[in-house]
Amino acid sequence: MYDHGLTAMFSILSNICTVTEALEAGQENLISASENVARLIRILVYAINMMAYFLYKMRLTVRNQNVILQLLAS
Repeated sequence: MYDHGLTAMFSILSNICTVTEALEAGQENLISASENVARLIRILVYAINMMAYFLYKMRLTVRNQNVILQLLAS
């Protein structure tokens, strides 16, 4: 899947169930999974903002900022 451009995958099922059970609870499971992805995005945005604030406060050189950001990305 990753070879075709996908960078992340999330299951909408929270437990093992039959296909029939999955289809019956599909809407609820999709809503729950969407809420979890939104929480993850919120955490990532917060972390990025905190890192930007940290770099600004430390007044690091552009070179050092790039090194730190590259380390975080790896």
